[in-house]
Amino acid sequence: MGNEKAVSANLELAWVCYILNCADETLYCGITNNIKKRLAAHNEGVAAKYTRARGPVTLLWVENCDGKSAALKREMAIKRLTRAKKLALIQSARVGFVPQLTNNRIMVE
Repeated sequence: MGNEKAVSANLELAWVCYILNCADETLYCGITNNIKKRLAAHNEGVAAKYTRARGPVTLLWVENCDGKSAALKREMAIKRLTRAKKLALIQSARVGFVPQLTNNRIMVE
């Protein structure tokens, strides 16, 4: 039973880097360990200052990372990309892919 608790805690701490499309067609990149909660916060206007006046937002791209440090590094690398390169990154994901959120993890079929 104690082992199940540890596995559950690890799933909740899984870090991802994500890209959102804002209502004004700008892109926003961020990180979180709970994508469902973070997306809701962005759409409620209580997350990042940048997205508060640009909602609603749509999740376009997600990548699992090996911890918070790796997620921060990936976020900074993506933020340095041009808009065209960010869009190419998004397009390189599988066509028709819609992230499925299960237990705070991105599930890819």
